[in-house]
Amino acid sequence: MDLSGLFAVFCAGCFGGLLPELPRWHRLRFSPRLPHYAKRPSYWIVTAAMIVCGGVLTTLYGTGI
Repeated sequence: MDLSGLFAVFCAGCFGGLLPELPRWHRLRFSPRLPHYAKRPSYWIVTAAMIVCGGVLTTLYGTGI
């Protein structure tokens, strides 16, 4: 598949960063009690940072900037 444009490449990278988190969130959906870490802002900040890092790295690598 050929992606063109910075935004498309960035979004594809972010999706790749999001994929490992989806099964965890899906399991939490059925949990009667949320784990302690799921309520902490630091968990969500790190999770968002990892997703954005996936987009940035893909953009840098995929576009040759």
